[in-house]
Amino acid sequence: LVKTSEKCVKKSLFFDCRRNRGQSSSMAMNKIAPFAVIVDGDGKFADGLVRHFAECNFPAIAIYELSEVNRVLAEYFVSLLLVGVAVGGSSGIDFVAGLRSGDNDLPVILLANKDLETHELLALKLGCGIVEKTLPAKELVALARAAVGRAGNENLPT
Repeated sequence: LVKTSEKCVKKSLFFDCRRNRGQSSSMAMNKIAPFAVIVDGDGKFADGLVRHFAECNFPAIAIYELSEVNRVLAEYFVSLLLVGVAVGGSSGIDFVAGLRSGDNDLPVILLANKDLETHELLALKLGCGIVEKTLPAKELVALARAAVGRAGNENLPT
């Protein structure tokens, strides 16, 4: 259910991103590169984004089901979450609302197929960005870098 691109996520990155129980999250987070998780039920779309992020020197993995996200968030230092508004019949918006209710301030960008205007107000209430999936990948990577930078990660990819 979790697919990685060999070009962008090497084993060493996963080991670096694993949570070290002896360090606080903020200490370890400053020592690793940003790491994005792309959650979308459309595997071709998610895998394409992972490849494009890799080409832009921004490690990412694709997850196709919301049920896997919490495990990845618990195991790795994730810098950014990109979530489809609808993922395999589940609501990405409801998932993000659940994250926010637990005081999780991880940067999130919602990915909408259509009806962007319908979801914009909800995204603002949740403190998320929202874009259409048709947005060019270069622009999405630029938004991802900006979101991670605003969150205070000093190790932005160039």
